[in-house]
Amino acid sequence: CGYYMISVLVDDVHIPGSPYKTPVDYRDYNKITEQDCDHVMTHYGEKKFGRLTDVAIGPNGEVVTVDVGNGCVVVLDDKLNLLKMIGRSGHNRLVTPDGLAITGNNIAVSDCGSH
Repeated sequence: CGYYMISVLVDDVHIPGSPYKTPVDYRDYNKITEQDCDHVMTHYGEKKFGRLTDVAIGPNGEVVTVDVGNGCVVVLDDKLNLLKMIGRSGHNRLVTPDGLAITGNNIAVSDCGSH
């Protein structure tokens, strides 16, 4: 247990509030097996994962991953059942998501295709 200090700079200048102090809790992790991945594919629908670039664990044990190949963020419950896909359509459509961070109940997504 402890804290991370996260600095966000634009043109070498801290944005307001930076650096941020983010609490870090100890978490007991389970290994994801090939069988788990097969389970996810079964519940992910017709599409297969494209290219996964990042993964994080949400505050309630959700597995959140970036799927660059399908241009979305995939949220799975702690049993790896699909909860939702974010950014596939609408005004929040992701072009080339490539990273994510979770703070509390918020998901921040880096989208290198949106300039």
